[in-house]
Amino acid sequence: ISGQLNLAHAKLTNPAGPVLDLEDAAAKHLFLPAQVVCPQGAAKTTRCAVPAHQITLSGLAYTSIHAVEWHEWLHLIIHHTRDYRPQPYHQLAAALRAGGHESAAREVLMAQQRDLYRRGDVGGRLSKGAHWLWGALAGYGYRSSRAVVALLLVLMIAAGLGIAAGHTTLGPGRYATAHTSQALNPRSPCSLVEQIGVGIDRSVPLAPARIGNRCDFDTSSPAGEAFTASTWVLQALVWTLATLAIAGYLGLIRKSNASG
Repeated sequence: ISGQLNLAHAKLTNPAGPVLDLEDAAAKHLFLPAQVVCPQGAAKTTRCAVPAHQITLSGLAYTSIHAVEWHEWLHLIIHHTRDYRPQPYHQLAAALRAGGHESAAREVLMAQQRDLYRRGDVGGRLSKGAHWLWGALAGYGYRSSRAVVALLLVLMIAAGLGIAAGHTTLGPGRYATAHTSQALNPRSPCSLVEQIGVGIDRSVPLAPARIGNRCDFDTSSPAGEAFTASTWVLQALVWTLATLAIAGYLGLIRKSNASG
């Protein structure tokens, strides 16, 4: 259709199948109010009161949509299509970007990844777990700031770990962090700054503070070993978060260059 497809006043019923089949259709301007398909809850993307009203949107191409808000159209894609297809999401995101709504386009593409997790084929349990973690920590590459904030929280936890170790007594005058043999007073308590430095130095391999040369965990004790093991967990988190943040920002740069 070279002009517009206007279904604003349509009444759709089909007890045996989809109420509307727009597979591989094309229209320059599409008028389809969400209420034509879903009279209840069309503005909600989390659930739907009448999911039985199904439509087919795979392959549908349009320049712009009218008489419907983008989040209502997203509701139709999520709750009123039979199975997961990426094309309807990409088409909606492209139309939003063409109209200058970059933030809304990112919301649509994040919704696509959530639908892929829910109805698509992500893979086995490990792949689904990684996909969920990618979404929770980096918004599937569209909210990389989440990974940066989480990285800052890990830094605070690492500093707190060093302080906790510096206040964990092992005996008279002994603590889970102590000066090493390279310090002026071996086995003496570390200062507060040194305790923070030990926690960050051992937990964040990206920017070592080099405190370990004069102050470190006392691994001759069970408490020191436990604190050391905790830093290994934080190291794994740091590498994961840093990778997600970098990958997310590089992905956004590529997407911006492609759309520009």
